[in-house]
Amino acid sequence: MSDQRQVLDGYADPYIVGKGPFEKRGGGYTYDELVSKVWSEGAFVFKFEVITSDQQVATYSYIPLTPEDLWVFSYTHTRKHSTWFHRSRHTYTIHFDKFEPKTVVLKAPVNMGKWNIKEEALHRYVRVFEEDKGIEVTATRTYDMEKISSESFTGDIKNQLGLTGDELSGGSVSVTVKTDDKNTEKETVFVTEKWTETSDDLGCVKIYYYDPVIESMSGSSPVVKTYSTGLVEFGIFVK
Repeated sequence: MSDQRQVLDGYADPYIVGKGPFEKRGGGYTYDELVSKVWSEGAFVFKFEVITSDQQVATYSYIPLTPEDLWVFSYTHTRKHSTWFHRSRHTYTIHFDKFEPKTVVLKAPVNMGKWNIKEEALHRYVRVFEEDKGIEVTATRTYDMEKISSESFTGDIKNQLGLTGDELSGGSVSVTVKTDDKNTEKETVFVTEKWTETSDDLGCVKIYYYDPVIESMSGSSPVVKTYSTGLVEFGIFVK
């Protein structure tokens, strides 16, 4: 993703400026100082695109994240103690193959908007890009959608969906939804999307209306259901 050197909306892609090992005499480096020795300034701008069946244009959210937002840096630190003739020497070796991804709670969350199942399909698509400055491309993509038949609604009541679920018990939630040709209708929607030709497409995932927000409990902590595009994994919270 580190291929954008020009500033986009105040950000340029950070890139590796040094692989070390890094040495310093006297006092050692702080964690932030070490990160700045490895990475240039800047942030990756992630673009989240939400595609729904009732909108002809995708909605977008932009999230800038720095390398230290995204990863736990792995390194080893050795120190040679000072003598009468030399100050102490600190050596830092960076292990790029051992970086661990962080879970990021977004300060500006991606707003999924209201989901009216009576008007909208059973699922939405979320596509993720790492946005770079370049020539803008506008295209119309087609998406296959599945909607609940109007006969399955009486007022605000959903009928014939076969929605069954177990209450939170034993640390897990089980939800099953049965859909077939009797209670659903298939349709193809055409959605206009915009991106730049140099942006990195990080994949697309389908989200269902009836997916649980919490999959299980780990002790007293909820385990949030996550979705993976293959390169990006994210969860959804209710506010």
